[in-house]
Amino acid sequence: MTPLLIILGGIVLVAIVGIIVAYIDDHPKDNKRSSMSNIEITRIAQNHLGMPGAMLVRSKADRNATTICNAGVFNSEGEMVWSGDLDVKKSKVALLELEKELGDLFVLYESDGFRLEKKPVIHYLKSKAEVVIQAGNVFFSEHFTEWMKSWGNRKKR
Repeated sequence: MTPLLIILGGIVLVAIVGIIVAYIDDHPKDNKRSSMSNIEITRIAQNHLGMPGAMLVRSKADRNATTICNAGVFNSEGEMVWSGDLDVKKSKVALLELEKELGDLFVLYESDGFRLEKKPVIHYLKSKAEVVIQAGNVFFSEHFTEWMKSWGNRKKR
């Protein structure tokens, strides 16, 4: 092998290692989360949100504006970490604490989060999420914001 090929190979190797190190530095939560088992992730979610399958209301008609019945809470890896009725307003602190431990969270309606043929990718989660918990903030989708406004108007009648 010629010295030039050895030098070029070394440069390519250093560049690849640099890219990997930069990715790891930019995604510390992803690395922590990927080292957790599904059981650990579920336990952490239960510690913050309670047992999965929680029912806050008997009928969807009885819910308040900030309750998502049969919500699915997903991490950015597409794993459902918790499911059940979720009052986003009452659970805000718990969701923010959970996000600190598991990274970005996406709350989907039952129709978007259950009975999926395969684990959802990040693009799907972002497009279907009614609530996103990210970087210490809770963001509502335009659809969910409109829902909360319309629900408030119904209750005023």
